[in-house]
Amino acid sequence: MTTWRQDDLSVRKCVRHGLSKAHERDSSLSSSSPRGPQHLRVLLVWEVWAAVAAMMRLRRPSSLLWAAALTFMFFLYIALPSSAPPEPCLCGQQQHSLPPNALPKTHPLDKHKLALLIPFRDRFEELLEFAPFIHNFLNKQHKNHHIYVINQVDNLRFNRASLLNVGFLESSVDCDYIAMHDVDLLPLNPEVRYQFPEEGPYHVSAPHLHPRYHYPTFIGGILLVRREHFRHVDGLSNKYWGWGLEDDEFYARLKEAKLEIFRPGNLTSGIKDTFRL
Repeated sequence: MTTWRQDDLSVRKCVRHGLSKAHERDSSLSSSSPRGPQHLRVLLVWEVWAAVAAMMRLRRPSSLLWAAALTFMFFLYIALPSSAPPEPCLCGQQQHSLPPNALPKTHPLDKHKLALLIPFRDRFEELLEFAPFIHNFLNKQHKNHHIYVINQVDNLRFNRASLLNVGFLESSVDCDYIAMHDVDLLPLNPEVRYQFPEEGPYHVSAPHLHPRYHYPTFIGGILLVRREHFRHVDGLSNKYWGWGLEDDEFYARLKEAKLEIFRPGNLTSGIKDTFRL
C-alpha cells in the first residue's frame, strides 16, 4: 500500500504527461487550421480530461469531489452556446448554375379559363371517377379550368337546367366560358378538345360521336358556351323537372339568337370509342 508522499511524484508525472500529450495534439490541430473558439474548446477538453484522470488516480475523497466538480463544469461549458460570432456563409460563392436544357420544361396554361359545370345528385361513384379523370385530361391539353359540382339536395325531381344556371352564376368570377358536362360521360380520344368557343357554342359530344344519342338537334352531354352567349340567351329554362327536354329547349334558344353550333370533325374515333358512359 502506497502513501500519499510516495505516490505524489508519479501523480505529478502523470499530470505532466497528460498535459504534454494534450499540447502535442493541439499543436497538430493548429498546424492545419487557424486558432479560434473551436480550437480553445478542444484545448480545454484535453486539459480537463488530464486533470480529472490525475485526481482519480489519487483515490482521495477530496480529489474525487474535485474531479466530479470539474466534470460537471466541463459538461456545463459544452452545453452552453458559443458566444463567438458565426462564420460568414460562403453559400453564394459555391452555387453552380444549371444549363438551360437541364431545367424541366413547363407549358403555359391557356389564357382562357374553363368552368366545368357538373349537375349532380346521388352519383358519387361516377363523380369519384370523373373528377380526377377530367382533371388529368384537361391538364394534358394545358387548359386552365375549375370544376363546379352543383348538388341538388331536396326531394323534388331532378332539375338539370336549374343546376346549370346556378353553376353559371357561381363561376362568374374568373371563368370566361363554361362546359355543361354530364358526370357519367368521359372522353377517351385525346383529340377531343375543350378549346375556347370563339365563334359560337361548341358541342363536344356531337351526335356522330355520342354513344347513345344521335339525332341532329342533340346538344346534350358536353357543350362549351361563352359566358356572353349564355347570358345572351338568358340561360336554360327552369321549368323542366326530371330528365330530358331542357337541352332541346336550349337548342331552340341558341337558334333563335342566330348562334351557330360547331362540332368536332376529322376524328379517327366514332360512337364506340370517343366517349364512355
